[in-house]
Amino acid sequence: SVAWSPDGQTLASASEDHTVKLWRGGTGTLLRTLSGHSDAVNSVAWSPDGQTFASASADGTVKLWQAGTGTLLRTLSGHSETVYSVAWSPDGQTLASAGRDGTVKVWQAGTGTLLRTLSGHSGGISSVAWSPDGHTLASTSNEITLWNSGTGDLESVSASFLGNEWLTINPKNLLYSSSLQGDEHAALRFDNRLRPVFPLSLPRYRIALRRDDVRRHLIEPRPDVKPDLLYLADDIWKGSKPWLGSVALLYSIGVAFTLVLYRRADPAAIARRFFKKAGFRIEQIDPHLLYLSPSDRRPPAYALIWTAQWRLIAEAIARHRSTASERFRVYVIYRDQPPLSDESQHLRKTLGSDVVPLSAKSLDEAIFNKDCAGELGKLERPFVVLTDPYDRSNPADNQVLFYGRHAMLDEMPAALLQGRHTSILGLRRIGKTSVLKQLEDRLSSIPYVSFEVYENDKAEQLFQRILTELHTSLRKHGVKRLPKVKPIASTTPIVPAGAMAALAMMLPSRLFSVERKGCA
Repeated sequence: SVAWSPDGQTLASASEDHTVKLWRGGTGTLLRTLSGHSDAVNSVAWSPDGQTFASASADGTVKLWQAGTGTLLRTLSGHSETVYSVAWSPDGQTLASAGRDGTVKVWQAGTGTLLRTLSGHSGGISSVAWSPDGHTLASTSNEITLWNSGTGDLESVSASFLGNEWLTINPKNLLYSSSLQGDEHAALRFDNRLRPVFPLSLPRYRIALRRDDVRRHLIEPRPDVKPDLLYLADDIWKGSKPWLGSVALLYSIGVAFTLVLYRRADPAAIARRFFKKAGFRIEQIDPHLLYLSPSDRRPPAYALIWTAQWRLIAEAIARHRSTASERFRVYVIYRDQPPLSDESQHLRKTLGSDVVPLSAKSLDEAIFNKDCAGELGKLERPFVVLTDPYDRSNPADNQVLFYGRHAMLDEMPAALLQGRHTSILGLRRIGKTSVLKQLEDRLSSIPYVSFEVYENDKAEQLFQRILTELHTSLRKHGVKRLPKVKPIASTTPIVPAGAMAALAMMLPSRLFSVERKGCA
């Protein structure tokens, strides 16, 4: 490990020879060698004022040294095994260390007092770091964990998986964020029992627990989630053997029920239903291969049902494409585990096409939600190269695509919460709708209205629609004695022809009518 002093004049290095050495940065002169550790030194870190630096060692200790003289100030003992990393808080008052024993320890730098021990990692911790504001502490092992540095509460745990999938979960309230299929790598268990476990991706849990940004919901109460009895019954059924000598009628019913379940779980059957509803014409080439002809401008595609014989199916695609030169896409439909990265790369290289892995469970859920075309666009987006990042039919939901608008996304909710209205003006296809979508996600628990104005729409028509939809929504929620919606009469256009505006406004919780005075 090496670390520069805050003034950039001195470099500290740590070594397996049990020493820390200080060097003059400008000349490379060795200033002094500090001995005191009894084993390899793994990490060094300077205090923000440059007067002190810390070293962490395989001997299980952290030592604090005076930078000017090399004097050992104190030794921090508390880890039971190797200490891999040490880091100062931005104010220089606190020190964090982490190591092989799977804990993060927070120390008061001035006295060496152990303030708290943070436990929760599944293995040894290789690195620890403070946020610039000092409020959050990050540590990493097999996963990345964020802690509240003031209370020591575990705020979130993040992990990545094959296929560029990821999952971030708040263990306190079970809320999570994930990539499209990242939640398929996690499960819930109840009452501290090892069995049974329930996949986090089950529709009832996904709807109740999934959030776009779990870090914005740290203090939200835990939703009331319970064991999914239908899934449990299905799991028990699959794991049990039919009783010998059972009544013929019950046996027949059981066989019929099993066939129905198998058909519902058959990836090939699910793929046929999904792509038909997504607007494709389907041709069966092989029991495990479908040719998909689009009805719009999308490229033709193949649905490859993933089996151990996938190489033979890929050869069938190559033979079928032997006379065609247009670009195409291959959807790989899998039941349990997605293809490994090297297998996807082999397909991509052999066939010369985009390869998009799709979970049969996700397709079945899209069929249930009756949004196959929209869900297909979301599922394939991470795996398809976009020649134009703005060429998309759905609003962008990835912060990377906002290109410097993060400050605006933080300022606009604050303005709306103060009762101000706001509008977003601009040319077509530059992200106005995407910004509105982000605002809706951040204001999900607050009365809020957003609407878009295209060309010569009249303001009164827009306000009338707001009133009507608000009235309908309140009735659905059981609000009684609602006054009738009164018509609004005016002829003033809100924007000139050819322009587009996206507007947002806060509503009082019991607003049922709008009085509109001269508005242009």
